Amino acid sequence: MALSKIDLDKAGVTGTLPTANLDTVGVAQGGTGITSGTTDQFLKFTGTTTLASAADNAGALNFITEVSSSSTHNGIVIDNCFTSTYENYLIIGDISVTNSGDTIRARMKSSSATLDGSQYTYRFQRYEADSNTQGNDTRATGETYFQLTEGLNDNSARVSYTFKMTIFDPVSASKRMGLRQESIAVSTGAVLQSIDGAGQYKDQTSIVGIAFYPSANNFSNSTIRIYGISNS
Repeated sequence: MALSKIDLDKAGVTGTLPTANLDTVGVAQGGTGITSGTTDQFLKFTGTTTLASAADNAGALNFITEVSSSSTHNGIVIDNCFTSTYENYLIIGDISVTNSGDTIRARMKSSSATLDGSQYTYRFQRYEADSNTQGNDTRATGETYFQLTEGLNDNSARVSYTFKMTIFDPVSASKRMGLRQESIAVSTGAVLQSIDGAGQYKDQTSIVGIAFYPSANNFSNSTIRIYGISNS
């Protein structure tokens, strides 16, 4: 039954109705059963009606931050995007390089520094649009960065590199952080490439940020969006 308004005059009630005689209207009767809340709270049904925070209403993907630039820049550094709030993360982005032949690399960041030791291991397979055969792998077992691509085309209309990347458990200092990428790249010869593979930072370090940068020269455009992945 929906909540209804009672006109006391029409009901023949005179004087002021004592508030002590009023009960909170329950949800089943069209009310909330709750007197007040705070900004961004909402009603949550868990057998009884309660007030819950906006975070409780979030979906599987929870937007954290976006970094973008349409001017020439020498890289992208995103600090403190990984926290204990989420165990795993999704990064979606696109990057174009200023000079044909440059590759794109990534390094992880701790709370105090960019991690540039020989702890990066990876293997990414490339499939060319003009060939039925698999291209050469990009791989290493003790590098100082993740190399995410081979040499790229610098035509910004083609977009050098478009990617979806999952980061697994970066914040835990007792586990080794994992990376999985699915991406589209355009080679120096303007051939589309499909890239798929994985990497791992081998040291047991709490990672809170990530940086993307070219092997040489600069980026001409970039947009990076990071989302936290809910566990349930």
